[in-house]
Amino acid sequence: MKKVKAFLDRHFYLGLFVQALFLTILIELLSRKSLIRLGRFMFMSPLAFICNVLIIFMTLLVARLFPTRAKFAAAFISMIWLLFGVINSVVLRYRMTPFSGEDFNMVPSLFRIAKNYLNLFMIVMVIIGVGIFIAAIVLLWIKMPAKKEKHPIKRRIITLIYIGVLIAILSVSISLALRTNELSRNFMNLADAYEKYGFAYCFTNSLFDKGIGRPDKYSRRVIKNIAKGIQASKEIGVQRAAFLTSEGEEAEKERGSNYKPVSDVKPNIIMIQLESFFDPEYIRGYTYSQDPIPNFHRLRDEFASGPITVPVVGAGTANTEFEILTGMSTDYFGAGEYPYNTVLQDRTVESVANVLKNKGYHSSVLHNNTGTFYHRDVVFSQMGFDAFIPAEYMYDLETTPNNWAKDKVLTGVIMDVMKESKEKDFVYAITVQSHGRYPEDEVLEDPLITVECEEETASLNAVTYYVNEVYEVDEMIGELTAELEDFDEPTVVVMYGDHLPALGFAPEDLDQESVYETEYVLWNNFGLDLKDQPMQAESISTAVLSTFGLSSGIIQQFHESYDGTYTYKRDLNLLEYDMLYGEGYVFKYFAEDIGVDKEVLEEMATEGAVVAYEPSEMEIGYKTITSQSWEMKDGTLYVYGENFTQASRIILDEKPMDTVYVDQGTLMLEGEPPKEFTKIQVGQFDENLVQLGESIDVPAGEFYIGPETEM
Repeated sequence: MKKVKAFLDRHFYLGLFVQALFLTILIELLSRKSLIRLGRFMFMSPLAFICNVLIIFMTLLVARLFPTRAKFAAAFISMIWLLFGVINSVVLRYRMTPFSGEDFNMVPSLFRIAKNYLNLFMIVMVIIGVGIFIAAIVLLWIKMPAKKEKHPIKRRIITLIYIGVLIAILSVSISLALRTNELSRNFMNLADAYEKYGFAYCFTNSLFDKGIGRPDKYSRRVIKNIAKGIQASKEIGVQRAAFLTSEGEEAEKERGSNYKPVSDVKPNIIMIQLESFFDPEYIRGYTYSQDPIPNFHRLRDEFASGPITVPVVGAGTANTEFEILTGMSTDYFGAGEYPYNTVLQDRTVESVANVLKNKGYHSSVLHNNTGTFYHRDVVFSQMGFDAFIPAEYMYDLETTPNNWAKDKVLTGVIMDVMKESKEKDFVYAITVQSHGRYPEDEVLEDPLITVECEEETASLNAVTYYVNEVYEVDEMIGELTAELEDFDEPTVVVMYGDHLPALGFAPEDLDQESVYETEYVLWNNFGLDLKDQPMQAESISTAVLSTFGLSSGIIQQFHESYDGTYTYKRDLNLLEYDMLYGEGYVFKYFAEDIGVDKEVLEEMATEGAVVAYEPSEMEIGYKTITSQSWEMKDGTLYVYGENFTQASRIILDEKPMDTVYVDQGTLMLEGEPPKEFTKIQVGQFDENLVQLGESIDVPAGEFYIGPETEM
């Protein structure tokens, strides 16, 4: 062993390659958790495996740029790779989606939701693990002291040459692997990509591959031709409504797919995105003491329903949400990318909200989770919503054992919004109760629904927890539809699962065709009988709006005209690039449809890219929060007002203070107030102290609190 070590010390670059080889094998083993799957990757895709080794080797070569501390630098880089491998292994256990560069954008939210995934023991272990990692780095620094280097500049130049040569070799290797299909640049299925192409390759791609790349055929002329194709289809009447009645289906055959709305009714439209919702009876080998989702089963039998293909599995709610609301596909974005975290931070996008706004609808989005998660407080304005009601503005929230808010609160909020609105309503509700992690310990002492499995399995407790939570979600579905049944306005409800729950089941464990498949139901309260049909996440909103003659958006008209054609995917890619990253050529061809002055768009084009939509002046909350008075009582500051929530905080001179929520009319400052302050406000804050809004009617004036002051 000493001889091997001495040999590798003398041949430092060879030692780094061996180190890279060892790290690649270890990281892939952590990811695949199977020697057989590891061997299959190494020997069935040898070029892909070598590319992964070379990527890690190239990062290790950077250590030689620090000649006096080269060994420490190499050890440090190795530890970072190993840390990423461990994180990926843990992440795969809880959400089925690999660790990617996009996760770094989610770091601020991770601290807030840690309690939903980790129990006290796990948190302690994480802290211990971080401590061990830091201690190991310090120990390596001590054990690997700086060494004198006679020619440090020469050494750095040689290393840079090696790195350049390695980049060339890696480029050739990747090109060969792409030609032989051992690698790919398109990660439409992130979990499958990591399995097929390896962690190092996919992870580094996810760090640098952002947005939609400029398509080769992109030009003004190509976009104009796509627009003409849409308009021609519209003029000759070959656009098709996706949902049909029995009579409509026969008429469709007779008229050769000529477009006509199925219904002249312009209903309220509610879309409910059900977190991790699917039918537990599809899990093979499991039986339940009672039906876990009786309301959904009843509605599925009575109304239009079917499978819906979604872009993610086990996690990635925001990408299903993006596809549903915009009609765009996330397939063309970077590896593991969430458009909510990237392009929609500073770019508006066409969505169901701004399309229906042009039809006279008021649009609201509800979510019983924090408003800043996935930057929704910014994104929904970019989509054109009129109002956003996150958990910070909801009342009487109850939580699950995993600290997610229960969904029953949504029924009351939806009904309040519908009753108070004077216009037709578009309401988009996002649930959260059935979110993972699903504990493998026995958390529920006396579950309503008990679960049995044909084989002994560690996931029995997790499935038991899941079905009992999803049963309560199903109760919310039943309560909401019962309320709407008696509502005096025609209303449609589209409910669907955003992705399968992260229970770790493989395709062969389920009685359904794909792990990228959930179900939807299209309910209504005015007797419209529609046919069942399979759906895609990016086209279901078009199908719903087409049914009622409301689909005037560019992407919606594209789906109606091009779906099923051989250029459909290529042209959708072109349109998405043009509307989000390109010159916006397409907007001027549909200025009237989207409610924008064509001359304004043409003037905008002379100055740069055309952006057809403006961010909306979105209100947050649905009840006006007011702070009306304050007083000192027994040395404690109280603020009185209306519609306070558990997320309300007293603000003294622009500084949010620790606050005790007493009730909707009273807040109490925790601890002693400062002796001097000039302004009292009340604000709504998430758990990371990001402010979402503030009260009105704040009392003004100069305040001084001291021993001689009488209140």
